[in-house]
Amino acid sequence: MHKIRPVDVSGMVEMAAAIAPPVESAFDAALGVGPECLSAEALVRTLSEGITGPTERHLLGCSTCRENLVAFTMATQHSRSDVVANALGKKQERETALADTSILPAIVAVEDSVIKISSKRPYFVCELIPLGVSAESLDVSSIQATGALISNAQPTVEAANKDRIRIRFSNLILGEHVEDALDNNQAVVDTVEIAGRVSETGHPDKFVGLVKIQLQLRANIAAPIAKSPFSWKR
Repeated sequence: MHKIRPVDVSGMVEMAAAIAPPVESAFDAALGVGPECLSAEALVRTLSEGITGPTERHLLGCSTCRENLVAFTMATQHSRSDVVANALGKKQERETALADTSILPAIVAVEDSVIKISSKRPYFVCELIPLGVSAESLDVSSIQATGALISNAQPTVEAANKDRIRIRFSNLILGEHVEDALDNNQAVVDTVEIAGRVSETGHPDKFVGLVKIQLQLRANIAAPIAKSPFSWKR
């Protein structure tokens, strides 16, 4: 009489789970014409954390994603509640003005969210993409950086067109907790808020954009904090 071997049920379940296709939630699905378009979750991250890598290049070339961002912003402003972020369990790390209807949101883009610095008074380069107005209407003299990096003078414009503007902050001040972490040779993740005035009539007269970055020391190398993620050739 043959002896019946016990079946490893838990092992079979684990194997089935490993080979099963991933389940995509509604928030992960692309909302545009192609799979590279932004999902609902990506819309939240774009506004609250900024963009890097290929996302900014896609955004500039995809009118559907830009329209979705404007529509999403209007919906969350009118409801005074970020429904998608709540559903995803997201929580803002800093109190911001993004839900205020009197403030225009802008997307902040950097080449890399990991930023290596070699000075306690570094500089920072980023792109600003305002939603709903021309980038030419941003009042550069009013633009300030706060949070992880703090500006004490207006930035200089390195390039600009109607869609976006590239600015450079020089001689920035590190946020106190950022400086403490770097003094202890520790990396720190925090948000930089870029805000200023809008001159175009018929729109909010202020704008704000957020970007989440990781700051860490770069030993003995004098280099810019961030490069432009865009090509300005037309």
